[in-house]
Amino acid sequence: MTRTLKFTTCLAWLVLATSVQAADVVVPAGSEWKWLHPTDGTDPAKSVADFHKTFMKADFDDAKWNTAKDSAGKHGGFAYGEEGFTGQDIGTPDPENRKSAYFRLKFKTEKGFKDLVLKLQRDDGIIVYLDGKEVGRDGVGGGDDKYDLYAEQTIGGDDETKVAEVKLEGGLEPGEHILAISLHNRPNASSDLRIAEISLEGAAK
Repeated sequence: MTRTLKFTTCLAWLVLATSVQAADVVVPAGSEWKWLHPTDGTDPAKSVADFHKTFMKADFDDAKWNTAKDSAGKHGGFAYGEEGFTGQDIGTPDPENRKSAYFRLKFKTEKGFKDLVLKLQRDDGIIVYLDGKEVGRDGVGGGDDKYDLYAEQTIGGDDETKVAEVKLEGGLEPGEHILAISLHNRPNASSDLRIAEISLEGAAK
């Protein structure tokens, strides 16, 4: 009886283990991103009226944005105000102008994906978009995305370099896609802003 119970338990665990799909890397860390960080405090919507409703779309003109590769580790990524930082310096604004930065990445998939998870280091809050649609937030309250929307949660200490996971809504069909992120600072003239080690994972459909 005991031997039968053990066999049944092992079989159940085997079925469970084989039924769980391993996640595929859809967007690898270290990808090349387009980025915009207004260091003079000027809202991008002053030059592109519908900026906050279009910067995440595939047909948005980002030709004048900067381009750089993301990087992993505690000192990598895109940032300002970080001690020992070796990644892409996005410029340090005056204290009254420390607000938001924007990132775009075009990529292509050969198959469809579900159960999408964005992994990244972030300081402080983010809003995530896929193919022009908001699919997730972390550390940012409700309301429309805008230049002076501040993070509601301060990321500090070891959490600044911890890889967080953000489950995203929806899935992806095979084809070309656009992943966009708005990075939001905390209020009161935060001394730093950073995003790094960005990757996207999902289970094949």
